[in-house]
Amino acid sequence: MTNVSLEQAASQLDQLVDAALAGHDVVLNRNGRGVRLVPVESAAVASVTSQAWSDLMKDFAGKAQGLPSDMAENHDHYLHRAAKK
Repeated sequence: MTNVSLEQAASQLDQLVDAALAGHDVVLNRNGRGVRLVPVESAAVASVTSQAWSDLMKDFAGKAQGLPSDMAENHDHYLHRAAKK
């Protein structure tokens, strides 16, 4: 099993993906928790990547309720505690 930190994974992503595709067990770790890289059939990838994200997400547009009136402009503030714009 290949066990690497997320920092290492960022610089070695091509090699890690190749290893996972070759059948090796690849786990990315952060703060003691892991995520396993699992190959998927190319048809499954093609069905997702052939659509734009906006097309995939359009059914959710305008559905959220109870959000602050400035959520769109200040989403980084509400999600990550950044300074408001």
